[in-house]
Amino acid sequence: MAELYTRTGTSTVLRDRGALAGLLEGWELVQPGLVHGPSWRPDPADEAVADPASYATPAAVAIRP
Repeated sequence: MAELYTRTGTSTVLRDRGALAGLLEGWELVQPGLVHGPSWRPDPADEAVADPASYATPAAVAIRP
């Protein structure tokens, strides 16, 4: 994925779940917290994703207290 971004002229930094959680320390996570992208408040009308862990995009929303 990083190589793809590099070829488009847009840089990115890949981080694992632990590193992302570290970036969010001190922030108040909105439920359901740090999860795989398709699991973050899916639209009830949408068909459920069979394997959310197969997505390389974590998702979270946080509020600074």
